[in-house]
Amino acid sequence: MVPFLVCIFVEYHHLNPLISFIRISTSFCTFSSLILMFVPWKKGPECWTKISAQIFTFLVYFSFLVLPFLNFMWIIINLFYFMNGSPWYLQSFEIFFVVLNGCKIIEFFTTIRPFYINEYKIYL
Repeated sequence: MVPFLVCIFVEYHHLNPLISFIRISTSFCTFSSLILMFVPWKKGPECWTKISAQIFTFLVYFSFLVLPFLNFMWIIINLFYFMNGSPWYLQSFEIFFVVLNGCKIIEFFTTIRPFYINEYKIYL
């Protein structure tokens, strides 16, 4: 959520395509995380409980592995191209975002996958 708010502020003052990309990707990640938190996965009609496990798995992998990996790779590839002429605080924010996505990928393999996927197998 913090990178999303910073992107709105920075994008208002500076037009940078990398900042726009970060804003869009963090909005997708925020939206999928909110769905993971507030949607009842075990309750509801039978047609919902049949597909809720697959949707839950997709959102976990999308939010914590696929999207951070794509962000990490795209920003690393384009960082040197867009950094030329950027103010120092934009460069710092872009590097912070790369580190944040790297931490999300590490967190997925160390914490989220063992815990949530086991919970998924047991309860859903």
